[in-house]
Amino acid sequence: MGGARRALLFVALTVSVLSAATADSADYSPLVRGGAAAIPFESECGRDGVGVLTARGHLRRFVLPGKARGLAAAAAGEGGFAVAWRSRGNRAMSARLDPVTGFAPATDHGPMRPRTESIGPQVAVDQAGRRAVLWEDDHGIRLQRVDAAGESGPVLLVRMKRGPEVEDQTGLSPTLQTSGDILWVTWHDPAYDDEEGYKQPQLVARRVSADDSMGSENDLFRPAVGEYVAHAQILGTAPDGRDGLFALIGFDDDDSDTMDPSGGGPATRTLRVSHLSSSGGVTHRRVAGLNGGHLDGRLAPVAGGAEVVYNVIRRRRSGIFGRTFDATGRLGRPRLLRREPENRERNHFVADVAGGPRAAHASLLLTTPFRSTERLFLQRRSHDGGLRRIQRVADAGRYRSGEGAGLSNQRLALDGRGRAYLTWSRGADLADAAYARVVRGGRQTPVRALWRCPGLG
Repeated sequence: MGGARRALLFVALTVSVLSAATADSADYSPLVRGGAAAIPFESECGRDGVGVLTARGHLRRFVLPGKARGLAAAAAGEGGFAVAWRSRGNRAMSARLDPVTGFAPATDHGPMRPRTESIGPQVAVDQAGRRAVLWEDDHGIRLQRVDAAGESGPVLLVRMKRGPEVEDQTGLSPTLQTSGDILWVTWHDPAYDDEEGYKQPQLVARRVSADDSMGSENDLFRPAVGEYVAHAQILGTAPDGRDGLFALIGFDDDDSDTMDPSGGGPATRTLRVSHLSSSGGVTHRRVAGLNGGHLDGRLAPVAGGAEVVYNVIRRRRSGIFGRTFDATGRLGRPRLLRREPENRERNHFVADVAGGPRAAHASLLLTTPFRSTERLFLQRRSHDGGLRRIQRVADAGRYRSGEGAGLSNQRLALDGRGRAYLTWSRGADLADAAYARVVRGGRQTPVRALWRCPGLG
Protein backbone atom coordinates (compact mmCIF):
# COMPACT_ATOMS: atom_id res chain seq x y z
CA MET A 1 0.00 0.00 0.00
CA GLY A 2 2.86 2.38 0.88
CA GLY A 3 4.45 1.77 -2.51
CA ALA A 4 1.17 2.49 -4.29
CA ARG A 5 0.78 5.75 -2.36
CA ARG A 6 4.31 6.81 -3.27
CA ALA A 7 3.66 5.99 -6.93
CA LEU A 8 0.46 8.02 -6.97
CA LEU A 9 2.16 10.93 -5.29
CA PHE A 10 5.02 10.77 -7.78
CA VAL A 11 2.59 10.95 -10.70
CA ALA A 12 0.84 13.94 -9.13
CA LEU A 13 4.12 15.76 -8.52
CA THR A 14 5.35 14.94 -12.01
CA VAL A 15 2.23 16.35 -13.62
CA SER A 16 2.57 19.56 -11.59
CA VAL A 17 6.21 19.92 -12.61
CA LEU A 18 5.73 19.27 -16.29
CA SER A 19 2.65 21.46 -16.65
CA ALA A 20 3.90 24.33 -14.52
CA ALA A 21 5.46 26.56 -17.14
CA THR A 22 3.79 26.72 -20.51
CA ALA A 23 2.93 29.60 -22.75
CA ASP A 24 -0.74 28.75 -22.43
CA SER A 25 -0.61 29.47 -18.69
CA ALA A 26 0.11 32.61 -16.69
CA ASP A 27 3.70 33.83 -16.85
CA TYR A 28 5.46 34.36 -13.51
CA SER A 29 8.89 34.79 -15.14
CA PRO A 30 11.36 37.34 -13.74
CA LEU A 31 12.22 40.12 -16.20
CA VAL A 32 15.81 41.35 -15.72
CA ARG A 33 17.19 44.80 -16.45
CA GLY A 34 19.86 47.00 -14.87
CA GLY A 35 20.75 44.70 -11.99
CA ALA A 36 17.17 44.04 -10.92
CA ALA A 37 14.31 41.73 -11.84
CA ALA A 38 10.60 42.52 -12.02
CA ILE A 39 8.51 39.53 -10.90
CA PRO A 40 4.70 39.63 -11.34
CA PHE A 41 2.86 37.83 -8.55
CA GLU A 42 -0.73 36.78 -7.87
CA SER A 43 -1.52 36.23 -4.20
CA GLU A 44 -4.13 33.82 -2.88
CA CYS A 45 -4.65 35.88 0.26
CA GLY A 46 -3.67 39.50 -0.48
CA ARG A 47 -3.07 42.17 -3.07
CA ASP A 48 -1.50 41.30 -6.42
CA GLY A 49 1.41 43.21 -7.87
CA VAL A 50 5.02 43.18 -9.03
CA GLY A 51 8.09 42.51 -6.91
CA VAL A 52 11.42 44.14 -7.81
CA LEU A 53 14.34 41.94 -6.70
CA THR A 54 17.79 43.54 -6.79
CA ALA A 55 21.02 41.70 -7.52
CA ARG A 56 21.85 41.76 -3.81
CA GLY A 57 18.58 40.10 -2.90
CA HIS A 58 16.62 43.12 -1.68
CA LEU A 59 12.92 42.99 -2.54
CA ARG A 60 10.37 45.77 -3.03
CA ARG A 61 6.70 44.97 -3.61
CA PHE A 62 4.42 47.24 -5.61
CA VAL A 63 0.69 46.45 -5.59
CA LEU A 64 -1.29 46.97 -8.78
CA PRO A 65 -2.95 50.41 -8.97
CA GLY A 66 -6.67 50.73 -8.36
CA LYS A 67 -6.88 47.59 -6.22
CA ALA A 68 -6.72 45.50 -9.39
CA ARG A 69 -6.57 41.73 -9.15
CA GLY A 70 -4.82 39.16 -11.31
CA LEU A 71 -1.37 38.39 -12.65
CA ALA A 72 0.33 41.31 -14.35
CA ALA A 73 2.77 41.12 -17.28
CA ALA A 74 6.14 42.88 -17.28
CA ALA A 75 8.70 43.99 -19.87
CA ALA A 76 12.00 45.87 -19.74
CA GLY A 77 11.75 49.55 -20.60
CA GLU A 78 13.93 52.66 -20.58
CA GLY A 79 14.43 53.80 -16.99
CA GLY A 80 12.71 50.78 -15.50
CA PHE A 81 9.96 48.35 -16.41
CA ALA A 82 6.66 48.39 -18.25
CA VAL A 83 3.71 46.56 -16.68
CA ALA A 84 0.24 45.65 -17.99
CA TRP A 85 -2.70 44.33 -15.96
CA ARG A 86 -6.47 43.88 -15.87
CA SER A 87 -8.41 46.46 -13.84
CA ARG A 88 -11.27 45.72 -11.50
CA GLY A 89 -13.56 47.09 -14.21
CA ASN A 90 -12.22 44.47 -16.65
CA ARG A 91 -10.13 46.88 -18.71
CA ALA A 92 -6.58 46.56 -20.06
CA MET A 93 -4.24 48.92 -18.20
CA SER A 94 -0.50 49.63 -18.38
CA ALA A 95 2.10 51.89 -16.79
CA ARG A 96 5.82 52.36 -16.36
CA LEU A 97 7.24 50.91 -13.14
CA ASP A 98 10.24 52.63 -11.60
CA PRO A 99 12.21 50.16 -9.42
CA VAL A 100 12.36 52.74 -6.60
CA THR A 101 9.33 55.04 -6.82
CA GLY A 102 6.75 52.60 -8.20
CA PHE A 103 4.04 52.97 -10.82
CA ALA A 104 3.67 56.04 -13.06
CA PRO A 105 0.15 57.21 -14.07
CA ALA A 106 -1.64 54.36 -15.86
CA THR A 107 -2.98 54.21 -19.41
CA ASP A 108 -6.46 52.76 -20.01
CA HIS A 109 -6.38 50.79 -23.27
CA GLY A 110 -9.94 49.49 -23.42
CA PRO A 111 -12.33 46.71 -22.33
CA MET A 112 -11.28 43.07 -22.16
CA ARG A 113 -13.08 39.78 -22.49
CA PRO A 114 -14.57 38.45 -19.24
CA ARG A 115 -11.85 37.51 -16.77
CA THR A 116 -12.77 33.83 -16.66
CA GLU A 117 -12.38 33.42 -20.42
CA SER A 118 -9.20 35.30 -21.27
CA ILE A 119 -5.67 35.75 -20.00
CA GLY A 120 -4.52 39.19 -18.90
CA PRO A 121 -2.98 41.84 -21.15
CA GLN A 122 0.57 41.33 -22.45
CA VAL A 123 3.29 43.98 -22.73
CA ALA A 124 6.55 44.42 -24.64
CA VAL A 125 8.99 47.29 -25.16
CA ASP A 126 10.62 48.08 -28.52
CA GLN A 127 14.05 49.59 -29.17
CA ALA A 128 12.57 53.10 -29.28
CA GLY A 129 11.37 52.72 -25.69
CA ARG A 130 7.68 52.47 -26.61
CA ARG A 131 5.61 49.92 -24.74
CA ALA A 132 3.13 47.84 -26.69
CA VAL A 133 0.10 46.39 -24.93
CA LEU A 134 -1.81 43.41 -26.29
CA TRP A 135 -5.24 42.25 -25.11
CA GLU A 136 -8.37 40.45 -26.26
CA ASP A 137 -11.85 41.97 -26.35
CA ASP A 138 -15.17 40.78 -27.76
CA HIS A 139 -14.08 41.64 -31.30
CA GLY A 140 -10.63 40.06 -31.40
CA ILE A 141 -6.99 40.81 -30.53
CA ARG A 142 -6.08 44.47 -29.91
CA LEU A 143 -2.69 46.20 -29.81
CA GLN A 144 -1.76 49.73 -28.75
CA ARG A 145 1.60 51.47 -28.29
CA VAL A 146 2.49 54.13 -25.72
CA ASP A 147 5.59 56.28 -26.23
CA ALA A 148 8.08 57.30 -23.55
CA ALA A 149 6.14 60.54 -22.91
CA GLY A 150 2.93 58.60 -22.21
CA GLU A 151 1.21 59.46 -25.51
CA SER A 152 -0.97 56.62 -26.85
CA GLY A 153 -1.09 55.56 -30.47
CA PRO A 154 -4.08 54.12 -32.34
CA VAL A 155 -5.74 50.90 -31.19
CA LEU A 156 -5.02 48.21 -33.80
CA LEU A 157 -7.13 45.16 -34.52
CA VAL A 158 -4.50 42.47 -35.03
CA ARG A 159 -6.97 39.66 -35.55
CA MET A 160 -10.77 39.71 -35.77
CA LYS A 161 -12.82 36.85 -34.38
CA ARG A 162 -13.91 34.52 -37.14
CA GLY A 163 -17.15 33.25 -35.67
CA PRO A 164 -19.16 32.96 -32.46
CA GLU A 165 -19.66 29.19 -32.36
CA VAL A 166 -16.37 28.39 -30.61
CA GLU A 167 -14.67 31.64 -29.73
CA ASP A 168 -17.57 32.92 -27.62
CA GLN A 169 -16.63 30.13 -25.21
CA THR A 170 -12.87 29.93 -25.78
CA GLY A 171 -10.43 32.83 -25.90
CA LEU A 172 -7.61 33.22 -28.40
CA SER A 173 -5.08 33.61 -25.54
CA PRO A 174 -2.77 36.01 -27.40
CA THR A 175 0.86 36.49 -26.35
CA LEU A 176 3.44 39.10 -27.34
CA GLN A 177 7.15 38.79 -28.13
CA THR A 178 9.53 41.56 -29.18
CA SER A 179 12.42 40.96 -31.57
CA GLY A 180 14.36 44.14 -32.26
CA ASP A 181 11.95 46.67 -33.77
CA ILE A 182 9.43 43.92 -34.59
CA LEU A 183 6.54 42.64 -32.48
CA TRP A 184 5.29 39.08 -32.91
CA VAL A 185 1.75 38.22 -31.79
CA THR A 186 0.93 34.54 -31.28
CA TRP A 187 -2.41 32.97 -30.43
CA HIS A 188 -4.36 29.74 -30.23
CA ASP A 189 -7.17 29.49 -32.78
CA PRO A 190 -9.80 27.01 -31.53
CA ALA A 191 -12.08 27.40 -34.57
CA TYR A 192 -9.95 25.79 -37.27
CA ASP A 193 -11.91 23.34 -39.46
CA ASP A 194 -10.02 20.60 -41.24
CA GLU A 195 -11.10 19.14 -44.59
CA GLU A 196 -13.42 16.67 -42.86
CA GLY A 197 -15.17 19.37 -40.82
CA TYR A 198 -13.57 18.60 -37.43
CA LYS A 199 -12.54 21.36 -35.05
CA GLN A 200 -8.79 21.14 -34.51
CA PRO A 201 -6.26 23.41 -32.79
CA GLN A 202 -4.25 25.86 -34.83
CA LEU A 203 -1.39 28.05 -33.57
CA VAL A 204 -0.85 31.31 -35.40
CA ALA A 205 1.71 34.15 -35.42
CA ARG A 206 1.65 37.61 -36.99
CA ARG A 207 4.37 40.20 -37.44
CA VAL A 208 3.79 43.87 -36.52
CA SER A 209 6.41 46.37 -37.73
CA ALA A 210 7.56 49.51 -35.93
CA ASP A 211 5.23 51.61 -38.12
CA ASP A 212 2.25 49.39 -37.09
CA SER A 213 2.03 47.71 -40.49
CA MET A 214 1.19 44.00 -40.24
CA GLY A 215 2.39 40.97 -42.11
CA SER A 216 0.20 38.04 -43.03
CA GLU A 217 -0.84 35.37 -40.52
CA ASN A 218 1.66 32.51 -40.31
CA ASP A 219 0.82 28.99 -39.17
CA LEU A 220 3.05 27.89 -36.32
CA PHE A 221 1.05 24.69 -36.18
CA ARG A 222 -1.77 23.19 -38.25
CA PRO A 223 -2.61 19.47 -38.29
CA ALA A 224 -1.65 17.67 -41.48
CA VAL A 225 -4.34 16.31 -43.78
CA GLY A 226 -5.80 13.20 -42.17
CA GLU A 227 -4.07 13.87 -38.84
CA TYR A 228 -6.16 14.25 -35.69
CA VAL A 229 -4.62 16.35 -32.92
CA ALA A 230 -6.31 16.55 -29.53
CA HIS A 231 -4.13 19.28 -28.05
CA ALA A 232 -1.45 21.72 -29.23
CA GLN A 233 0.29 24.53 -27.35
CA ILE A 234 3.13 27.01 -27.64
CA LEU A 235 5.67 25.96 -25.03
CA GLY A 236 7.93 28.96 -25.54
CA THR A 237 9.03 31.73 -27.90
CA ALA A 238 12.31 33.60 -28.31
CA PRO A 239 13.68 36.32 -30.63
CA ASP A 240 16.23 35.23 -33.22
CA GLY A 241 18.28 38.45 -33.11
CA ARG A 242 17.28 39.27 -36.71
CA ASP A 243 13.70 40.50 -36.16
CA GLY A 244 12.44 36.91 -36.45
CA LEU A 245 10.91 34.46 -34.00
CA PHE A 246 11.63 30.99 -32.65
CA ALA A 247 8.73 28.96 -31.22
CA LEU A 248 8.54 25.54 -29.55
CA ILE A 249 5.30 23.63 -30.15
CA GLY A 250 4.03 20.59 -28.27
CA PHE A 251 1.13 18.53 -29.61
CA ASP A 252 -0.40 15.08 -29.11
CA ASP A 253 -3.09 12.91 -30.66
CA ASP A 254 -4.20 11.19 -27.44
CA ASP A 255 -7.88 12.13 -27.16
CA SER A 256 -8.59 9.84 -24.21
CA ASP A 257 -8.99 10.83 -20.57
CA THR A 258 -6.39 8.32 -19.41
CA MET A 259 -2.80 9.08 -18.45
CA ASP A 260 0.14 6.90 -19.30
CA PRO A 261 1.26 5.31 -15.98
CA SER A 262 4.96 5.43 -16.84
CA GLY A 263 5.13 9.20 -16.84
CA GLY A 264 1.77 10.71 -15.92
CA GLY A 265 1.25 12.32 -19.33
CA PRO A 266 -0.25 11.81 -22.76
CA ALA A 267 0.59 8.51 -24.41
CA THR A 268 1.66 10.20 -27.66
CA ARG A 269 3.59 13.47 -27.77
CA THR A 270 5.62 15.41 -30.35
CA LEU A 271 7.83 18.49 -29.97
CA ARG A 272 8.46 20.73 -32.96
CA VAL A 273 10.49 23.94 -33.24
CA SER A 274 9.62 26.64 -35.78
CA HIS A 275 11.37 29.72 -37.09
CA LEU A 276 9.61 32.73 -38.62
CA SER A 277 11.99 35.08 -40.42
CA SER A 278 11.49 38.82 -40.68
CA SER A 279 10.82 38.37 -44.41
CA GLY A 280 7.98 35.91 -43.78
CA GLY A 281 9.74 32.59 -44.32
CA VAL A 282 8.67 29.67 -42.11
CA THR A 283 10.80 26.64 -41.14
CA HIS A 284 9.57 23.69 -39.05
CA ARG A 285 11.73 20.94 -37.54
CA ARG A 286 10.70 17.93 -35.48
CA VAL A 287 12.67 17.87 -32.21
CA ALA A 288 11.43 14.67 -30.56
CA GLY A 289 8.51 12.27 -30.42
CA LEU A 290 7.39 9.70 -27.87
CA ASN A 291 4.75 7.01 -27.83
CA GLY A 292 4.27 5.79 -24.27
CA GLY A 293 5.66 7.95 -21.47
CA HIS A 294 5.89 11.72 -21.21
CA LEU A 295 7.70 14.31 -23.31
CA ASP A 296 7.89 18.00 -22.42
CA GLY A 297 10.27 20.83 -23.30
CA ARG A 298 11.35 24.44 -22.88
CA LEU A 299 12.97 26.94 -25.25
CA ALA A 300 15.64 29.57 -24.53
CA PRO A 301 17.54 32.02 -26.76
CA VAL A 302 21.29 31.39 -27.02
CA ALA A 303 24.11 32.79 -29.13
CA GLY A 304 23.37 32.09 -32.78
CA GLY A 305 19.88 30.69 -32.28
CA ALA A 306 17.82 28.90 -29.67
CA GLU A 307 18.12 25.75 -27.58
CA VAL A 308 15.38 23.27 -26.76
CA VAL A 309 15.78 21.36 -23.48
CA TYR A 310 13.36 18.51 -22.98
CA ASN A 311 12.44 15.69 -20.59
CA VAL A 312 11.90 12.16 -21.80
CA ILE A 313 10.19 9.94 -19.21
CA ARG A 314 9.86 6.25 -20.00
CA ARG A 315 9.16 3.17 -17.94
CA ARG A 316 12.77 2.00 -17.88
CA ARG A 317 14.91 4.95 -18.88
CA SER A 318 14.49 8.69 -18.54
CA GLY A 319 16.71 11.63 -19.29
CA ILE A 320 17.09 15.30 -20.16
CA PHE A 321 18.25 16.25 -23.66
CA GLY A 322 19.22 19.45 -25.48
CA ARG A 323 19.16 20.44 -29.17
CA THR A 324 20.22 23.72 -30.77
CA PHE A 325 18.33 25.37 -33.62
CA ASP A 326 19.42 28.36 -35.70
CA ALA A 327 17.83 30.81 -38.12
CA THR A 328 19.05 28.82 -41.14
CA GLY A 329 16.87 25.89 -40.07
CA ARG A 330 19.76 23.71 -38.87
CA LEU A 331 18.75 21.48 -35.95
CA GLY A 332 21.60 20.03 -33.92
CA ARG A 333 21.74 16.42 -32.82
CA PRO A 334 20.19 15.46 -29.46
CA ARG A 335 22.68 15.77 -26.62
CA LEU A 336 22.10 13.84 -23.40
CA LEU A 337 22.40 16.30 -20.53
CA ARG A 338 21.29 14.06 -17.66
CA ARG A 339 20.54 10.35 -17.52
CA GLU A 340 17.96 9.89 -14.80
CA PRO A 341 17.85 6.81 -12.52
CA GLU A 342 14.96 4.37 -12.35
CA ASN A 343 14.20 5.64 -8.84
CA ARG A 344 11.64 8.26 -9.83
CA GLU A 345 11.83 9.96 -6.43
CA ARG A 346 15.29 11.19 -7.45
CA ASN A 347 14.57 12.17 -11.06
CA HIS A 348 15.10 15.74 -12.18
CA PHE A 349 12.48 17.44 -14.36
CA VAL A 350 13.00 20.63 -16.35
CA ALA A 351 10.83 23.37 -14.86
CA ASP A 352 12.39 26.24 -16.84
CA VAL A 353 15.44 27.18 -18.91
CA ALA A 354 17.12 30.52 -19.53
CA GLY A 355 19.79 31.79 -21.87
CA GLY A 356 20.63 34.99 -23.70
CA PRO A 357 22.17 36.34 -26.91
CA ARG A 358 25.68 35.83 -25.48
CA ALA A 359 25.08 32.48 -23.76
CA ALA A 360 26.50 29.45 -25.53
CA HIS A 361 23.91 27.15 -23.92
CA ALA A 362 20.80 27.41 -21.77
CA SER A 363 20.92 26.98 -17.99
CA LEU A 364 18.46 24.62 -16.31
CA LEU A 365 16.02 25.03 -13.43
CA LEU A 366 15.17 21.52 -12.24
CA THR A 367 12.58 20.10 -9.88
CA THR A 368 12.93 16.78 -8.07
CA PRO A 369 10.17 14.95 -6.18
CA PHE A 370 12.07 13.47 -3.25
CA ARG A 371 10.53 11.41 -0.45
CA SER A 372 7.03 12.79 -0.95
CA THR A 373 8.08 16.43 -1.24
CA GLU A 374 9.75 18.57 -3.93
CA ARG A 375 13.08 20.33 -4.26
CA LEU A 376 14.31 22.96 -6.69
CA PHE A 377 17.78 22.89 -8.26
CA LEU A 378 19.78 25.19 -10.55
CA GLN A 379 22.36 23.80 -12.93
CA ARG A 380 24.52 25.96 -15.19
CA ARG A 381 26.02 24.97 -18.53
CA SER A 382 29.67 25.39 -19.43
CA HIS A 383 30.75 26.93 -22.75
CA ASP A 384 31.04 23.49 -24.37
CA GLY A 385 27.55 22.52 -23.18
CA GLY A 386 28.56 20.39 -20.21
CA LEU A 387 26.75 20.62 -16.88
CA ARG A 388 28.36 22.32 -13.91
CA ARG A 389 27.77 21.47 -10.26
CA ILE A 390 24.10 21.29 -9.37
CA GLN A 391 22.84 23.65 -6.64
CA ARG A 392 19.81 23.16 -4.45
CA VAL A 393 17.99 26.48 -4.22
CA ALA A 394 14.66 25.64 -2.53
CA ASP A 395 12.89 22.90 -0.59
CA ALA A 396 9.09 22.76 -0.51
CA GLY A 397 9.16 21.10 2.92
CA ARG A 398 6.06 19.72 4.62
CA TYR A 399 2.76 21.03 5.84
CA ARG A 400 1.78 20.88 9.51
CA SER A 401 -0.17 17.72 8.75
CA GLY A 402 3.09 16.04 7.74
CA GLU A 403 2.15 15.87 4.07
CA GLY A 404 4.90 16.78 1.63
CA ALA A 405 4.47 20.06 -0.23
CA GLY A 406 4.81 20.59 -3.97
CA LEU A 407 6.25 23.39 -6.09
CA SER A 408 4.74 25.33 -8.98
CA ASN A 409 5.39 28.39 -11.14
CA GLN A 410 9.15 27.77 -11.08
CA ARG A 411 10.88 30.39 -13.25
CA LEU A 412 14.43 31.42 -14.08
CA ALA A 413 16.07 34.50 -15.64
CA LEU A 414 19.75 35.40 -16.16
CA ASP A 415 21.51 38.73 -16.39
CA GLY A 416 24.71 39.58 -18.24
CA ARG A 417 26.91 39.15 -15.15
CA GLY A 418 26.21 35.52 -14.38
CA ARG A 419 23.44 36.08 -11.84
CA ALA A 420 20.34 33.90 -11.84
CA TYR A 421 17.01 35.26 -10.59
CA LEU A 422 14.59 32.57 -9.45
CA THR A 423 10.99 32.52 -8.31
CA TRP A 424 8.65 29.72 -7.27
CA SER A 425 5.37 29.03 -5.46
CA ARG A 426 4.88 26.57 -2.61
CA GLY A 427 1.98 24.23 -3.34
CA ALA A 428 1.01 22.56 -6.60
CA ASP A 429 -2.78 22.87 -6.87
CA LEU A 430 -3.36 25.76 -4.44
CA ALA A 431 -0.26 27.75 -3.55
CA ASP A 432 0.09 29.24 -0.06
CA ALA A 433 3.23 31.32 -0.72
CA ALA A 434 5.60 32.56 -3.43
CA TYR A 435 9.31 33.24 -3.06
CA ALA A 436 12.33 34.60 -4.92
CA ARG A 437 16.12 34.67 -4.59
CA VAL A 438 19.30 35.45 -6.55
CA VAL A 439 22.14 32.98 -7.18
CA ARG A 440 25.63 33.98 -8.31
CA GLY A 441 28.27 31.29 -8.46
CA GLY A 442 28.08 29.35 -5.20
CA ARG A 443 26.40 32.19 -3.30
CA GLN A 444 22.67 32.57 -2.77
CA THR A 445 20.84 35.57 -1.35
CA PRO A 446 18.26 34.95 1.40
CA VAL A 447 14.86 33.69 0.24
CA ARG A 448 12.38 36.57 -0.01
CA ALA A 449 8.61 36.16 0.16
CA LEU A 450 6.66 37.78 -2.67
CA TRP A 451 3.54 36.86 -0.70
CA ARG A 452 2.59 34.37 1.99
CA CYS A 453 -0.72 33.31 3.54
CA PRO A 454 -0.37 33.39 7.34
CA GLY A 455 -1.61 30.35 9.21
CA LEU A 456 -1.37 27.96 6.26
CA GLY A 457 1.05 25.05 5.95
